Amino acid sequence: MEQLNHAITEDHLLQFEQDGFMLFKNVLNDDENLAIASFVKKQHEKGQWSKAQIGKGADSMVNWEQRGDFIEWLDPENSNIAIQPYWRLLAQIQLTLNRHFYLGLNFFESHMACYPEGTFYKRHSDQHKNGSTRKVSFVYYLNENWIERNGGLLKIFDEDETKATIIPLIGHCIVFLSDLEHEVTISQLPRYSITGWFHQK
Repeated sequence: MEQLNHAITEDHLLQFEQDGFMLFKNVLNDDENLAIASFVKKQHEKGQWSKAQIGKGADSMVNWEQRGDFIEWLDPENSNIAIQPYWRLLAQIQLTLNRHFYLGLNFFESHMACYPEGTFYKRHSDQHKNGSTRKVSFVYYLNENWIERNGGLLKIFDEDETKATIIPLIGHCIVFLSDLEHEVTISQLPRYSITGWFHQK
């Protein structure tokens, strides 16, 4: 199997072309995954994360019935050594998507996220109805020993069909077109991830 940038193979690209998403397992090595998970959890322990909102700009609002996660935006200039493999991974994914699919992805944004026990995110699309430059979404998971009954599953839909169900296990990363509808099921334990979007302008 031809190895493309880092963990991206021809099979991943074929899956993205056919289904609009690609799933990486153990996308970084164990030490990198654990270091990033530790970094994110320590940031969360500072108690400064914000309740995530829905909508855009003046229309944004907190809606507990729609989503229950807390977030903290990441600065791409953050030089903490633990987070560097994550930035390199995003740069490689962006380069590969542009090279193979001519998507014209110009930049990305990213935030850390925690779903406390009992929270969820109802079915939605990452492209705002009043205009969005988001083209491709990605979620990198940080939860050790996570199993399906812990909940917090990402489900990706194609109309009435569930195209994928992702367990948020540490080291797994899902990349998908931002117009695909998806949801996060009720999490039975605190669930950590880094979420973001590649933008096209």
